Amino acid sequence: MSKKCEHPVDIHQIARRGGVLEGHCEIADLELVHDRLADQQGRLDYSLSPVYRSLDSATGGRHVLTVAISLSAAVNMICQRSLRPFAQTVQSLSTVALVADEDEAAGLPEEYEPVIADVHELDLRRLLAEELLLALPLVPVDPNSEPLHTKSVAQTHDSLPERSDNPFSILKKLH
Repeated sequence: MSKKCEHPVDIHQIARRGGVLEGHCEIADLELVHDRLADQQGRLDYSLSPVYRSLDSATGGRHVLTVAISLSAAVNMICQRSLRPFAQTVQSLSTVALVADEDEAAGLPEEYEPVIADVHELDLRRLLAEELLLALPLVPVDPNSEPLHTKSVAQTHDSLPERSDNPFSILKKLH
């Protein structure tokens, strides 16, 4: 099933049918990421594959809805080296477990990343925005930017002229 980024989505029904949800979102529709980007241009392509998985008998043998999420996007970020905008390609593959509340999340085995959500009314935009945030680089650097040529503190100190009236010269006489 291919769709534009709409919400809410009944991910439970998609999982029961063994379906896959594919589509795209405009970055402008993902408000959660706006402050990390240079602008709101771009598009995010996604694929969600929901599957119910049986947990081991130690957790009561219940089932949990897991969703494999694949994201691909081209966004504009500010390079932290040059402070200029540049196009950043982002790709991400992750799997999350959808749970109803924090108690259910606490009962999951460690290999599952819990996301508290209603499986019948999943806020697709929010889920995709959160996954995109996790995929963005913490310090975006344009690979085509030139490194800044700065002197180290030691180099700067060595290049300073020696002061003849050093106020601390008296301390040399104290032994």
